[in-house]
Amino acid sequence: MRRLATLGSSLFALALSGCSSDAIEAAPDTAQVPETVSSDAPADDTATPDTRTDEPDVSDTIETDTSGPTLPFTIGDGDWVGVAVVDATPEGFETFTDLNGNHVFDGCRHEPAGGTPECPEPYDDLDGDKDFDGVFLAGFSELRAALTVHDPIEVRAIVFARGQEYVAIVSVDVIGLAGDRIERAQTRLGELGWDPKRVIVTSTHTHQGPDTRGLWGSPFDSSGVWSGARPEYNALLTDRIVEAVDLAAKAMGPVTLKVGATRMRDRSEWFSGEPFGGKSPSRRMQGLLNDIRDPIIVADQLLAIQAVGADDQTVATLLSFAGHPELVGDQNNALSADYVFFLRELMEARLGGRAVFVPESLGGMQSTLGGSIPMVKADGTWAMTTPDGGGEPVPVLSKEEGLEHARAAATHLADAAADVLASGDSFTLEPFVVRHTDVHLPTDNGSFQLLFSLGLFDVDPALAVKDPALCPWITGGGPIHPGCVPTTLWRVRLGAVEFLTAPGELTPELFWGLPDDPRFVAESEDPTKRGTGEGRIGVYFPAHPPACDTTPYDQCANELTAGACDCTDFHVWPYVTRVTGQAAPVTRLEAKYRFVLSMADDHLGYILPEPDFNRRVSALDGETGDHYEDTNSLTFRFSTLL
Repeated sequence: MRRLATLGSSLFALALSGCSSDAIEAAPDTAQVPETVSSDAPADDTATPDTRTDEPDVSDTIETDTSGPTLPFTIGDGDWVGVAVVDATPEGFETFTDLNGNHVFDGCRHEPAGGTPECPEPYDDLDGDKDFDGVFLAGFSELRAALTVHDPIEVRAIVFARGQEYVAIVSVDVIGLAGDRIERAQTRLGELGWDPKRVIVTSTHTHQGPDTRGLWGSPFDSSGVWSGARPEYNALLTDRIVEAVDLAAKAMGPVTLKVGATRMRDRSEWFSGEPFGGKSPSRRMQGLLNDIRDPIIVADQLLAIQAVGADDQTVATLLSFAGHPELVGDQNNALSADYVFFLRELMEARLGGRAVFVPESLGGMQSTLGGSIPMVKADGTWAMTTPDGGGEPVPVLSKEEGLEHARAAATHLADAAADVLASGDSFTLEPFVVRHTDVHLPTDNGSFQLLFSLGLFDVDPALAVKDPALCPWITGGGPIHPGCVPTTLWRVRLGAVEFLTAPGELTPELFWGLPDDPRFVAESEDPTKRGTGEGRIGVYFPAHPPACDTTPYDQCANELTAGACDCTDFHVWPYVTRVTGQAAPVTRLEAKYRFVLSMADDHLGYILPEPDFNRRVSALDGETGDHYEDTNSLTFRFSTLL
């Protein structure tokens, strides 16, 4: 279930800056949900602020386009939208023979014939260079190479425009893209008249797509460092991003807009486990999300925007949800966008037009993998069965992973999207505001430092920022500290819809805030209320080890153990985030409909609350416990700096 472990203050300042004024507002003393929040939005569960007040002042970094951009295309009055889909499926890749059926290449990179104890599995050496040119799938295991294609890997772009304002949102069917790859696309679009800072590129984060980061090759292969990324393919993705945005702009037309949102927990009691008032046998499940990291805090909002053309036909649908696209599981060797493929297909079949999916706060761990959900039949209706003892029919539950599991989850999301749009709000793109700020993030993760130095990642080392004025942390870094990574954060207001962006996998509490459930408050403040078994009935922290009941968390922050306490399964108490002394960012946004767009402008790993970060766990020794995500984060300071 876990992904392979081998491998804010700027964000908050954007939230404070407001989209209707250039002034920075003072933050409130307590978190308050604005009256304009839809009753279907999850913000009503996020009213617990943190108490720290030592945030650095970064308000001077906010940048706003006050003079208005120059349109790189021509539109008329009103709201305009264009959408495009470009195929980016890898071609001509080499495949292997999976003799033992474990879905992993167990041969040797330079031995195409295989057949030896050291190199048992052969591969098709199409170009005769004795170098396995396979496509490694990003997720789960090293060297899980593609054998076929289930559905196309695509780049989808949607452009919104009104008057002189515009923004392009691009979604790529990969695990994530390095910021410099995205910047190259933005620069090329700049040469075509676009403002590069009005092109926001994200990834669906599919775990069945090509490895674009390098982690799923073999960093310590006998042949040397073997990155899973193929630079020539990543360069192709840059081309496809430019092409998709250009085609979307050329397809611009006048539209009317609708938007709707709902929490999936409110759709069916079968979408949540018993601790959260549901009937799913998956106790960690809430709103279709089987959160496998304590505390169980989910972002189960499904948000949909529909653009309808002058001919009353749907042009495009934009969908936002937090679930990891990993539901097909690790017993797979086919390229796919995972459940996102099924979701887009279903929405296009129902409404017409093209569907674009963007990931919400999917970190720590938002996923339907491993959870039991109602299965669906070929016609999209629920599969039902009668219990052995008789009574009312109940849903047939999924087997927790696989293509049918992914299709079922997609069907439930598509049903929700169609329903909220049928009763949704009509709106215009007024006000239309795009703001951004540039930040520099240190590479504190020791495993990342090593892998950077080995050349495993698809990142140009020359682009690392080593100026102490921009990257002061490098002066205290180790001998292989690569420097800081530059990235961009956005705040975008599209009329009734508003969102922030994050350059990684953000945990829900860092945007939505903490639950106001009295059970969460009790478990947060008192570790003896956590855990299960031996009379304990912990809900939000079920993995808590009782031996840690009296351990101050600062004794665990840099350790694997503290006396009898297993620090890898222990979380900070009281549980706080680094949106400190302030309301959660969602409560500071002004529009009725709000979300956060993760994986934007870069893929820098998980973004976790710094007070709960364990700095000792490592991707290199595998001692991760409930802190796996900490091993795949650029820096323990991530959330504080954002």
